[in-house]
Amino acid sequence: MIPATEPTTTKATTAAADRTCAAGSSPCYSAQLGYAKGKPFYFYNAGTLTRLPAKLTPAMGSALIYKFEDKACNPGKAFDAVHDAYPQAIQFPIFTQLPGGNSTGPVLPLMRRNSASGQGAYTCNAYKTATSVGSADHPGLLGAKAQLTGDVELDMPVDLTLTLYPRGSALNVPIQRAWVHNLQLAYVSGGTLPLDAAGNLKTMNGVILDPPLPTGTFARVTDAKAVLFDATPGDPDYSPLVRLWDFTYPATQPLGTFKGICHSKTAPCGASDVDLDALLFDVDGKPNALPFNTLFLVASPQ
Repeated sequence: MIPATEPTTTKATTAAADRTCAAGSSPCYSAQLGYAKGKPFYFYNAGTLTRLPAKLTPAMGSALIYKFEDKACNPGKAFDAVHDAYPQAIQFPIFTQLPGGNSTGPVLPLMRRNSASGQGAYTCNAYKTATSVGSADHPGLLGAKAQLTGDVELDMPVDLTLTLYPRGSALNVPIQRAWVHNLQLAYVSGGTLPLDAAGNLKTMNGVILDPPLPTGTFARVTDAKAVLFDATPGDPDYSPLVRLWDFTYPATQPLGTFKGICHSKTAPCGASDVDLDALLFDVDGKPNALPFNTLFLVASPQ
């Protein structure tokens, strides 16, 4: 999946501080500024899909990622960045294909995780294709075998030469390497998706702040300061899949005024909060239809 935000320039300017990268870092992908719990919250926007169904099953992750256990391979020689195409200190994960959808569902950047083990008879990164890995009963071509863990993770492929630009924040997301069909792949991970009690992928709620009337327009999901989150990485309710509820902010309270989400049914709301309960339910207390946009989020504790 291609990131939703547009490529940024290589020269930083104060006029476009929310969409720029450090001078000389090209290609570059800049963190987006949102808010959570009354504070700035930076994240990488991994794309947006519209009208996702209420139930999201793990099977929507149609591709597999094999992650190898320790000692599944033998470390090779020290890496030489000039002469070597890849290091041999550890075994990269293997993608069976790029993250995507199936013929009957939406395209989601989700991977079903397999725990893989090897015989320790091969140098690290000798495994480069899914055919190298088999099952417990039928080992792959190089003797490796794997089994599904039941976990699903959000993995976003990126350019091999990409630089991530956290814009001075505490956002810390590494670019990782993997193999797909004998080719090197770079990706960033939004982490493991939590499951609900029924075994479906759990989402969390967020708010997107739309411009006031009479413009009659919706905010872009890539706009700085326009997205509020109900939880952050490390919280029990956090998920990298975010249902974005639309809220039209008053002309007297521009972007940057609202910095948090509250739940009026359980606690009072502050002046800079958006009441999520007022968006989730109608005046009769009945649940409203699901929001239009679902954001895929790559972030870290900050």
